[in-house]
Amino acid sequence: MHHFFKGPFFDFELVRILGTAPYGGADQAEVLEATAQAQHAEAIAEGARRAGDRVTARRAYLHASNYTRASAYMLTGAAAGPTQRGSLRACCLYLPPPSRRLPRGKIPLLISKGGADTLQEELFYMHPLAGPDLGYAVLTSEGPGQGIMLRRGVMMRPDWEAVMSAVIDFLEHLTRTQPELNLDMSRDAVAGASLGGYFALRSAAGDAVVNAVISLGMRASFQMRWEVGLACTFFGQESPAQILKERKRYTLSLPDGDSLLGRIRCPVLVSSTSDSLYLDANHHNMRDKELWMASTPGQGALQAKMGALQLANYTTFRFLDKKLGIERTQLELPNGSPS
Repeated sequence: MHHFFKGPFFDFELVRILGTAPYGGADQAEVLEATAQAQHAEAIAEGARRAGDRVTARRAYLHASNYTRASAYMLTGAAAGPTQRGSLRACCLYLPPPSRRLPRGKIPLLISKGGADTLQEELFYMHPLAGPDLGYAVLTSEGPGQGIMLRRGVMMRPDWEAVMSAVIDFLEHLTRTQPELNLDMSRDAVAGASLGGYFALRSAAGDAVVNAVISLGMRASFQMRWEVGLACTFFGQESPAQILKERKRYTLSLPDGDSLLGRIRCPVLVSSTSDSLYLDANHHNMRDKELWMASTPGQGALQAKMGALQLANYTTFRFLDKKLGIERTQLELPNGSPS
């Protein structure tokens, strides 16, 4: 694969923002020019808005917000960035439009979780822009140590089954009080990438009812001074030694030597590259598992499937269709031949 920078860190971050282009999050030429693109895209958006051009304004606002998010990613510590304006949402529920809803039954639901440094605004370019077109509802939210919760002083914690239990309780309350949403909690699933893959597996190991799990590219790397500084922020620690001690709590192993994976009863899709998985995907005791091993960036080998989001979504939702019993009618080509 072509490399834009000599160092792998900035090269990965560039692919990370370019990877949102298929879903409207970036324009390749704008990203490669790199200089002042957030302000440039926002100016285009404002001009289109004043001209009444909704389509262009929407596209340019998405570009501007995504470039701003990506640049602020380099900020660590408690100080707010210069463009943070206090527009915060605790969670977002994306519903399929009526024309995309499945013909039978209620709407299946995917709970999309971020990793150590992912905001809901970045998650938007993964599951929320793919799931509703396939008839799925998608919920994004931020937990301890992430985004809004971190700004409120709530630090990261390893027992994500407790976090997911609160999310499921919220969704069950929502389905009772707003039945018109037509959500099907018997066909729910949770997905996460990178550290979010660990959170997804922990979610299914608790008491909350989760019917399928997708864990993509679960890996941890603390190789750089910047990464250590970022970890201090979301862990709420002050030194590398404290971080290493804190990280020991983020494990799937139990004190008796057993594994939390043995408590997972639902189907699981686990994906990684051949050498970056947090756990050995080929040797664990999950009852119903599928493996997706990637060897090149185009096949999804980069961290959290960056640069291959469309492939990741295709694989994720095909897995969910199969495991949640969702049937689709085969499409026909224009000449009448089966696709």
